[in-house]
Amino acid sequence: NIPIGRISIRDNGDPGVWNIGFWIHPDYWRKGYATEAARAVIAFGFGELAASKITTAHAVFNTPSKRVIEKLGFRFTGENPCGFVKQGKPVPEHEYALEAKTL
Repeated sequence: NIPIGRISIRDNGDPGVWNIGFWIHPDYWRKGYATEAARAVIAFGFGELAASKITTAHAVFNTPSKRVIEKLGFRFTGENPCGFVKQGKPVPEHEYALEAKTL
């Protein structure tokens, strides 16, 4: 077996709020793997972890991740001008949330 990507769910620090992140190797893009894995992790978050909200984000330039996030039902909540730092430079991110009551 060869790993083709990863997905995680992390405690956000706010009660009931969790954050997911995913990465799929480019050789495996457009096959539905990110969407399928994220749906399972979202179900786990709301079911087993009793999350009230799950958040996620993508680099502003990453339109494939944006499509996956929107397909999953997340709603845009804002832009973070320094979502993370890459090669010493801030990378802006678009942030999203999915609330349990909207499912």
